[in-house]
Amino acid sequence: LMETQIKHYLQKWLGLENYLFLFSMFKIYTMKYDKDERDFLHFLNLIKDDGVILDIGANIGLMSVTLAQRFKKSEIISFEPI
Repeated sequence: LMETQIKHYLQKWLGLENYLFLFSMFKIYTMKYDKDERDFLHFLNLIKDDGVILDIGANIGLMSVTLAQRFKKSEIISFEPI
């Protein structure tokens, strides 16, 4: 409940676009410490850096940015169906 209220106030104060940008930057830089992202971080070790990587269901692109930062020789294609 408290987290939802804080998000609501930040979105109202910053505007949705600025809120999403700041939230994205925070998540990208703290992902390696997030216990909920262990599977994704392990998955990164299985990918080769010389092909095409698809991010289906990219939402706001958090994983796409992480993939692009790590796999500089690969082409990252992101798609969000909604």
